[in-house]
Amino acid sequence: MVALKDQWEAGRQQRQQAVEHLLDTFRHLRQTVSAQLRRDRAEFHQQLQQVTQAQLADLAQRRQLQAAEQMAQLAAFRQQLQTQTAQFLDITAVERSLLSQQIFQELDQFHHELRESVAALRAIHQQDLGALATDVAMLRAEARADLQSMHAERVATLTEFVETLQADVQQYLGDLAQERQERAQDVQALLNESRAKRRSESADLMQRLGIFRAELRQFRAQLQQQVWGKSAAATPAAPAASAASAKPAVKSIPPVTPAAATPAPAPTAKASAARPRTVARLKSSPAKSAKLPASRPPARGFKPSTAPVAEPVASVAVDSQPAVPALVPVAPVPVAPVPVVTAASDVATRNGSQFPARDAVSLEQATYDYVKSSNGAKLMDIESALGMNRFQAVDTLRSLIKQGLIVQRDRLYLAQDQA
Repeated sequence: MVALKDQWEAGRQQRQQAVEHLLDTFRHLRQTVSAQLRRDRAEFHQQLQQVTQAQLADLAQRRQLQAAEQMAQLAAFRQQLQTQTAQFLDITAVERSLLSQQIFQELDQFHHELRESVAALRAIHQQDLGALATDVAMLRAEARADLQSMHAERVATLTEFVETLQADVQQYLGDLAQERQERAQDVQALLNESRAKRRSESADLMQRLGIFRAELRQFRAQLQQQVWGKSAAATPAAPAASAASAKPAVKSIPPVTPAAATPAPAPTAKASAARPRTVARLKSSPAKSAKLPASRPPARGFKPSTAPVAEPVASVAVDSQPAVPALVPVAPVPVAPVPVVTAASDVATRNGSQFPARDAVSLEQATYDYVKSSNGAKLMDIESALGMNRFQAVDTLRSLIKQGLIVQRDRLYLAQDQA
């Protein structure tokens, strides 16, 4: 193994030496070749400079010769050009003088012709102006006549419209005054009727108030007798009396008329003290006040009788003696509420005739159907055909015009599709 390794090392050294010798040989050869190439390039450069200088000198000489020849040619051309230019200018001056003379002659002739044509055109224009003035005067006269006739027609139409409008306004004002008077009479009649009813009901309430007070006194006496017995009856202010004389004396007064109600007699001290509260309760709720005697619980051992009540009287006079009378209960009298009557809800009056009040929608539908079926109608026709007053007709037509269903042409009302 050691021998093989020594042989390999020896072979390796030999190969390295051979490679180094080969590299030295290549280096020397390259240096020799590069030196030869430098010499060849220097010689070529020198030869090239010599050839270039010779060619440049030859070209410079040639250029100088060509420049001299071109200078001579340019001088000859300039001399020739100057001669030709002088000749051309002379010819052009002669031609321009001839041309100017010819142009002056043509302009003079054109000016003469232009003057003649302008004079002829002015004459024609004057004739046309005269004809136009005549036509304008005729048109002005016709227009003035037409304006006067139109003005007369407008004045007549406006006069007729003003007269018709005044008549309509007077009629409308008369209708308004008549309707206002009729309404005032109706309202006055309703007020009188309501006042009479109110007075009769007030009288009836005062009668029932007197009866209610008498019943209260009877109930108080009965209650006092049941609670305290006969010993309470012997008081200094109340002497003993019989049962017949102890009953309250009732005087019948003639029935009260709506015009004047007979006032009730002055009550006693206890009744006058309790009157304001009782009257206020009766005014606030008549039906409730009518049920007060029945709503009070009866005394123990007391059986109210079901005897009918006599006709109501205007006033009741009750003795203030504390004697215990026989209790006679009175059945409550129901009070009917006063009906409220309005003139507008009952009838609509026009020219002394009464028509039942109708809904606004039905009036608008009926008016639209009538206008559409009649192919246009006036206000008076609509009123007479549908039985409406002036207020209803005007309000209905105004509503339909705002809705765009009908249109107004002068004094005629037309449907929208007929306009």
